[in-house]
Amino acid sequence: MKIGILGSGVVAQTLGSGFLAKGHHVKLGTREAAKLDGWANEAGKDGSVGSLTDAAEFGEVVVVAVSGAAAVSAVEQAGIDHFNDKTVIDVTNPLDFSAGFPKFTVVQGNSLAEQLQRALKGRQSLQHDQLERHGRSEIWRRERDTFYCRR
Repeated sequence: MKIGILGSGVVAQTLGSGFLAKGHHVKLGTREAAKLDGWANEAGKDGSVGSLTDAAEFGEVVVVAVSGAAAVSAVEQAGIDHFNDKTVIDVTNPLDFSAGFPKFTVVQGNSLAEQLQRALKGRQSLQHDQLERHGRSEIWRRERDTFYCRR
């Protein structure tokens, strides 16, 4: 399967390497391609780097793996139409690390997942809760075409 990943940080690179290890083709999309030179060299023939638009166009599945503050902007820069008929996996966290200890940057009723869903204008998206790595998760449907994983 072709996986497009928006992001160039540790999470994006780790997910990209994991998908490659399972035999998928991966393109990481970034605003700064030079940040991913090391990953691209290790990725081999099935991994590549491009723009945010390149990754969104490439993927049959698109993973949003940017900082929470940049998530909506990254999706918009990639081009909303490039998400048509694709599953979008959201692994972002709405956290602000600028003051040291992270704090949430969203308020009740306006979660980052909801902001992304509005930006995607009804396209299917999957929200992955970071707590999943600490135990088993269950998938439950909360709103039309928005899915969440939670512990």
